[in-house]
Amino acid sequence: MDQNQGDVQTAISCLLHAIDDTQGTIRAYDMKANSLGVLLTLALGLSNISLLQSPAFCTKNLLFLSLVLGLLALFALGLVLRPVMNPVKKINFGKYVPTKTYFVDSESLTVEDTVDVHSRRTVQTDWVAELTYEKMKLASIRSYKHSCFTWAVVISGATLVLIAIAIVTHVGGCNG
Repeated sequence: MDQNQGDVQTAISCLLHAIDDTQGTIRAYDMKANSLGVLLTLALGLSNISLLQSPAFCTKNLLFLSLVLGLLALFALGLVLRPVMNPVKKINFGKYVPTKTYFVDSESLTVEDTVDVHSRRTVQTDWVAELTYEKMKLASIRSYKHSCFTWAVVISGATLVLIAIAIVTHVGGCNG
């Protein structure tokens, strides 16, 4: 094996590791978003069911505000779980045209695509460029999910603070 071939194999190995790591991070954001969504829904539901009958006007206002923020947080969590962005738009391809042989999707398959055609394309693929494209695409998805999840956590925290204040005002009695 010559030096250039060894460099290509090392690059491919590193790219596959980076892709696997990025996919793991994306899955972790999905799991965290699911968990936070369930907990937030429970907190909102239980607090509103138990405190909505409070005669105090300020408690009801705090609960209403917490509900609005909670729904906003759930929307942000939904964006984590179902991104509305196209990760390919952020990639500068240069002269490279992706063959989409690593992640085959229904959009990249045509009627003429047979196993024979696809296998020939796979053998002819520049794997360093193709894996770099996939890594960049996944990094874009990871970044988007991180941003949405961060906003969801901040808004969820504010929601829980409002719920806590509503509980305190309900227990302590509020005159507003």
